[in-house]
Amino acid sequence: MPPLLQRVPGPRAAGTLAGLGLLLSLAACGGGGGSDSSDTAETDQAQSLSATATTSPQQTAQVADAVVDTALAVDPGSLSTPTAAHVGVAAAGSAQLQGSVSCAGGGTASVVMTGPTLAGLLDGVPEAGEVTQLTYSDCRGPDAQVVLNGTVTMTVTQADSSSLTVSLATSNLQAGLPLSTLGWGGSLSLTRTGTVASSGPSTTSSAWSASGLSLVAVRNGHEADLSFNGSGTRSVQWQDGVPASSSYQGSSSLGLASSRWNGTLDVATQGAMVFDPEGVPQSGSVSLSLGLYHWTATLANGTATVTVDRNGDGVVDRTRSWPVADWLASAAQ
Repeated sequence: MPPLLQRVPGPRAAGTLAGLGLLLSLAACGGGGGSDSSDTAETDQAQSLSATATTSPQQTAQVADAVVDTALAVDPGSLSTPTAAHVGVAAAGSAQLQGSVSCAGGGTASVVMTGPTLAGLLDGVPEAGEVTQLTYSDCRGPDAQVVLNGTVTMTVTQADSSSLTVSLATSNLQAGLPLSTLGWGGSLSLTRTGTVASSGPSTTSSAWSASGLSLVAVRNGHEADLSFNGSGTRSVQWQDGVPASSSYQGSSSLGLASSRWNGTLDVATQGAMVFDPEGVPQSGSVSLSLGLYHWTATLANGTATVTVDRNGDGVVDRTRSWPVADWLASAAQ
């Protein structure tokens, strides 16, 4: 039976894996060891890092979309103006509405909306300067795959008939997804086009950018600290108000610290990657690099194939494939 892990013959500088270890610590592997341990370590790197780098940016965008969706779903008419004792929480010269709402897929959100005028808040049309603070309790919006807890503030920075630009800021947002749980800290900017139709097909697109966004990811029983600097675009295809599929493309610098890995990866999709409603990648390709090391993960027909180029010369040193479920099981370990 041919080996599962293959290397393309050709001269290579000795100690490349050891050189990588200076940048990406392999806590699980002790010192020493022969080629078998090096092969295993390199395979673990290829699997775990590529799975993490493929799913983390898309999940970040999915959570941001869920926040925007729940904020836009709030009916201002169901809120009330605060009592005189609470008027002071609104900035001078602004209006305020507050109350509790039920989320479309279950759970609740406490809402405080502020804006230049009460009429502007009540018309339900987002305007620059309006601020919505949401405190979630097991809230599921139109994308019921995302469960939100904690508090986030959405500030409208630009709005017209074709698009909406907001900033999202939080220090304690928790998002449960089918593949992981994400804890957020920091802020990002997002521009949304399109609306979710309650019947028939519809499409939304969200372009986001972040600098210094911090995440704590819990996946497969393992916790990892992630940091993001980058941008991307996520498009969602909806059917009767429910997500049918999504696509994501973008590039980012992804900092990763876990029990096994510690380093910063440069990550970029090669065109758009397609995901199912649960966030499982279906097709597409993503590249990631750390120093001279380069990996490329390609998804097709239920299989994830990862190639390794150890010193950035464009020559593939190893190729390994896994069923997508097995590949994902290694993410953030």
